[in-house]
Parts: sequence; structure tokens; C-alpha cells
Amino acid sequence: MKLGLAVTEVPVFVFISRLVGQKGLEILTRVLPKFLTNNPAQFLILGGGDKYWTNKVKRLERKFGDKLKAILTADFELPKELLRGADYLVLPSVSEPFGLVVAEAKRMGAVPIVSLVDGLADQVVDGKNGLGFGKYGANGLEEKLMEAVSRFKSEWQIKVAVKNILEVDSYQKMTQGYLSWLYEPRT
Repeated sequence: MKLGLAVTEVPVFVFISRLVGQKGLEILTRVLPKFLTNNPAQFLILGGGDKYWTNKVKRLERKFGDKLKAILTADFELPKELLRGADYLVLPSVSEPFGLVVAEAKRMGAVPIVSLVDGLADQVVDGKNGLGFGKYGANGLEEKLMEAVSRFKSEWQIKVAVKNILEVDSYQKMTQGYLSWLYEPRT
């Protein structure tokens, strides 16, 4: 699929999710202008959602059109295509009980960059199988994006991507974790 971004040797980051506040758009849209101005990187945003966030993402795309493309619709096939071509998946969620897109990203070789909350903390160990920031906020996300740029095409990134792809049972582990959470007694 042609998205209008130049084919270059820079890291490609993707955000694939509903465009709602819960998914961390407040900090993502705050960090992206400085990040895209100061770093060799491309960013793809896929998702439909709240008009407020859709408009905010459209403004970013107008400003950084050579580095940022947005597909502002829900799509069930395109995520796999984007993840196959991405170096990193970014998901700075405020809360995320499950994080299926992280499991898909890992299977496609895209290294996840996530806020370490809920189900995301169950799937990503910072520095081991992705990058994660514990204290929710723009500074944590910005630090991990910068770390990703510095590690682009490094031995670490390649090892993490290959290790994640080879985790054959990751869907089974994730499903079991979700079922445990779902049926966990609530007080």
C-alpha cells in the first residue's frame, strides 16, 4: 500500500488503535511535534474515533506530512500490513486490559513501545522484548522514542524482533492471561 511517505532508511513507527484518550493520544500528540522535528523517523497513525483526536491528528499530518501519515478509519486488514513494514509499534495507553495489537506487532517483527500498564505490562519487559515506560507521561514516551531511534537497526533491535517472532506460544500465553483476568473474582 502506498501511503505517500518516502522510502528511506529511518525507523518507521506505527500507532494502531481507536483514537480515544484511553489510548494515550494526549501524550502522543504532545510528543510528536518535537520528536518528528528533531529525529530521522516516519510515523503512521491508523484508527478511527473521537472527532477531537481525529482533528488533532489531521493537524499533525498537515504539519509533518513528509514524516507522518494518518489513516483515520477503522480497518481490520491494514494493521497487519502496516506492522509488517514497521520497525516499532507505539501504544502509550492510559489503561489497556489486553493489548492484542502488541501481540500482533511482536509476531510481525515490530518492536513494541508501550506504557507499562495492565495487559501491556504483562506483555512487554523494558529492554528485553520491547521498550516500556512505567510512569505515564510525555517524558517517559519521549525517552523511549529517542531510545528506539538510537537502537534502530542495532543488534538489540534485530534480536528482539526475531525473538518476538519466534515466541510461538505468545498468543496462547496472552489468551490464558486474558481469561485469568476475565474470570478473576472481583471484590
